[in-house]
Amino acid sequence: RDPAGVRSNVKYLIDGRMVYPAGSLGVVFDPISNTQEYFTDHDGYIDVLALHPNKRIVATGGVATWSRRTAENKPSVSIFVWDSCGPGGKPKRISKPFARQHEASLQAMSFSTSGEKL
Repeated sequence: RDPAGVRSNVKYLIDGRMVYPAGSLGVVFDPISNTQEYFTDHDGYIDVLALHPNKRIVATGGVATWSRRTAENKPSVSIFVWDSCGPGGKPKRISKPFARQHEASLQAMSFSTSGEKL
């Protein structure tokens, strides 16, 4: 799989860390301590990443897999919203996954300026 579509998905968090996708992981990198934390809930490649205006909340969308299915029993993409600064500084999912709404993959995703909509 060519990851060229996700090259511009590095975002800076409110605390100076960076977040980016790597395969099926959401990576939170701390350049000061040279450490990484991982969001691991995706079961397929992450195609898109969006950063909330508060620069702490992250949404990631992954490719369609058979483990998540649409109402028509077709593979469905998964979208997760997660806190990059969860307990102990570890990423933590903050909502149920959005699935069964899209087939194949996502091309783009963003939060509204207010942060109320994805």
